[in-house]
Amino acid sequence: MITENKKLRVGKGIFVVGKKFALVLALALLGCALSGCDMQKTSDKLTEFNEKYLGISWEGDDESSTPNAQSVHDYVQTQMSVSGRDAKENSYSFRLPRINLSGLEASRINTTITKEFVEPLQKSMEDYQSGEECPDYSDINYQVYLNESVLSLVLTCTERVSGKTEYRVYNLNVETGESVQDDAFCQVMNWGPMRLEQEVKETAAQQAKIILREYYGEETTDEALEETYGYQRTMADTNLERVKLYMADDECLWAAMDIYAPGYGMQRQLVQVS
Repeated sequence: MITENKKLRVGKGIFVVGKKFALVLALALLGCALSGCDMQKTSDKLTEFNEKYLGISWEGDDESSTPNAQSVHDYVQTQMSVSGRDAKENSYSFRLPRINLSGLEASRINTTITKEFVEPLQKSMEDYQSGEECPDYSDINYQVYLNESVLSLVLTCTERVSGKTEYRVYNLNVETGESVQDDAFCQVMNWGPMRLEQEVKETAAQQAKIILREYYGEETTDEALEETYGYQRTMADTNLERVKLYMADDECLWAAMDIYAPGYGMQRQLVQVS
């Protein structure tokens, strides 16, 4: 899913961009003085240059390649980005977001991310230099989507030892900074609540059978799979209640859901619902 390493541009990179900006600014102002051009138009071009170049502090930023990138940057920014290897040659890559919204839920999410990830990782930087191994996670990244007034943040955390990936999904209203409930997706998809529930169940059933067939064999019938503990555990109401929905840039509905299977245990997966 989201596994690209991001590297912070510092020092030399910022200096080079600064020189470019100074040169463009000088040429623009000189052109205006000689031609009597509209200063507002010149200001707009400089603003465009500033957003295009000076605003880029992270190499290969995910949002810059999405249709909603400019709007998304207004609501979510990277607060920590670092990657490399520790003294034992374990690779690590951490890129963590901060939500720029008012509201109790947005504040709560920011606090959770800071307390659970940012502060421990900052403290661990000294351990990397002294020969300690990376912390529990080897890779943390995020993706963010904006559909109408719904902001969806998907945080991806990969465990260092097991390699398992955890997905945390947060949906917020950009006007209030508060949580968005599933009925908002019903409106976007033009579905009723029953249709949404049925679509999620069918998606979970299909994904469970795909995983279970890897264990029991491709020739295993649907009926036999539906009798297994893994399938029944996946389809239990208590498990489906933990499904987190979100809208991606492809305007499709996606879900983070837990799939159970022998040999795998529980796997948190991102699955397209529609």
